[in-house]
Amino acid sequence: MTATDEAARRWLVMVERSDGHGWALPGGYVDSGEDPAQAAVRELKEETGLILTGLPWQVLPARYVPDPRASDEAWMVTVPSRLHLGTTSRESFPPLVGADDAKRAEWVRADTYAVLAAYLEMTYQGRIFTAHQSMLETQLTSTVSELRSGS
Repeated sequence: MTATDEAARRWLVMVERSDGHGWALPGGYVDSGEDPAQAAVRELKEETGLILTGLPWQVLPARYVPDPRASDEAWMVTVPSRLHLGTTSRESFPPLVGADDAKRAEWVRADTYAVLAAYLEMTYQGRIFTAHQSMLETQLTSTVSELRSGS
């Protein structure tokens, strides 16, 4: 989930994982009978305290990710979804609370992948969860391209 502040800076909701694997997008397993958009709303609530139902989540194509829990017999597949809250003052962003398996939840600067990585390092001495690096790099690059082209 992203939002843009009054200075046109993009911010992204991320959680610091309690297992020590770094900062990740909120997420988790899709429950039986649940579609990926429903799972995104549920996991966001469980890990950050945000309740955002009835909004236009965009579900992206599923992809394999290099998750540390994967094995020769089991792989992790992620179905990314995104929601942009629009532009508002930074002080108006919804508050976040780290819960469930998230050590903490924060709005982090994410104008580009490089900005995101530097922000996490400088602000929290943190790093991006390995399984989300490629996905975030792709999504942050494509979003910038979409904004430039007016898509």
